[in-house]
Amino acid sequence: MSSRTQQIRGKLNSTIGQVKQSAGKASGNRVLQGKGVLQLLKGKAQSVHSAVLKGKEAALQQYRKNA
Repeated sequence: MSSRTQQIRGKLNSTIGQVKQSAGKASGNRVLQGKGVLQLLKGKAQSVHSAVLKGKEAALQQYRKNA
């Protein structure tokens, strides 16, 4: 999976997580609020993974260029 795909999925999961968390807080539904927090964290992890993939791709390009 490309870094761009991971970045998009990360942002999407973060946004959905924030919405779930807010909806859970507004309605007093602690389960929904907890699921929102988990999805928000999943999105942040995917964004970090995207950055790592992007760095790896850049490092490989630099290595091939200098080899």
